[in-house]
Amino acid sequence: MREGEVPQKKVDLVNDLVSLINENSVVAVVDISNLPSKQLLQMKHALRGKAVVRMARKSAISRALEQTDGKGLVEYLKGMPALLVSSENPFMLSKILKESKATAPAKEGTTLNKDIVIPAGETSFAPGPIVGELQTMGVKAAIEGGKVVVKEDSVLAKEGEVVDKQKADLMAKLELEPVEIGLGIVAAYENGLIFTSDVLDIDTEETLGQLAAAAANAFSLSYSIKYPTSDNIEMFIKEAFVQAKGLAMEAGYMCSATAEDFLKQAVREASVLESKVPEVPVELLKEESEEKSEETSSEKESKDEKSEEEPAEEASTEESKEETPAEEEKPAKEEKPIEEKSTEDLLAQNEEEIEKEKK
Repeated sequence: MREGEVPQKKVDLVNDLVSLINENSVVAVVDISNLPSKQLLQMKHALRGKAVVRMARKSAISRALEQTDGKGLVEYLKGMPALLVSSENPFMLSKILKESKATAPAKEGTTLNKDIVIPAGETSFAPGPIVGELQTMGVKAAIEGGKVVVKEDSVLAKEGEVVDKQKADLMAKLELEPVEIGLGIVAAYENGLIFTSDVLDIDTEETLGQLAAAAANAFSLSYSIKYPTSDNIEMFIKEAFVQAKGLAMEAGYMCSATAEDFLKQAVREASVLESKVPEVPVELLKEESEEKSEETSSEKESKDEKSEEEPAEEASTEESKEETPAEEEKPAKEEKPIEEKSTEDLLAQNEEEIEKEKK
């Protein structure tokens, strides 16, 4: 092999990584530093059927990412990186890995990812050299009632600190397991977006609650401004139906939607009216019916008597007519004929009347 020529084995490895990345929609970078082989196997088992973990040198992973859309992940290759490829979304992968993590005691040289705090309270230690060790590490300890007691919460080591042998031994004596063992996603790529670990490390229940609250607020807003959507259209239709029915009832408009309500209203009004009518005893009703029947029969009898008397009266009136002689018709008075006067006579008569008035 010539000097400077890349071995074919490494070329094939990079090509395999490129193919693996292109075949999956999600590619993530994980850090397997301080991860025992036993826990790595457990992680692979937990991800079986959902994701594939592929380990390689940092340089090979970097070259493979540079040839794909996930080249933005190169800057996140830290520690002992490995590739995690999957068709699952990055948040689901992060959740699976988080649930699969275990805890272990800190060893010498371990870099802490959080503060180690010794809580206040009674310990299981009997008085002895342990008190001095705690005080040397900055822990406020004392002896009370034959037991070693930590007086207040004390920070034994801070986040990012490299654990030395003395602190590692003390943590082991206190049965502290501050180290989380498991795979952690440093960054993930999907559809042109890169999700970092702080974005992926979310509380699922809290996030679902926030989404539910946002959906409720959006629904309330769309309903208040009368903006129809697939979520509120049914409510708008029901509201419109109720308003239209109320208007029809108020206007007395009979239709298939209001007929039943009008019938019920009529029944209610009839029952109210019936309750206001006083009850009449049955015996009184019988007496009234008997009296009416008696009056009806007496009226019939009187009518019959009148009908018998009417022919007799007619006969007597005819006889009286025959006996009375017809009156002689008086001759009409003779009317004097109106004398016709000439115009001259009328003028003369008028002059005479004027002279009489003067006298």
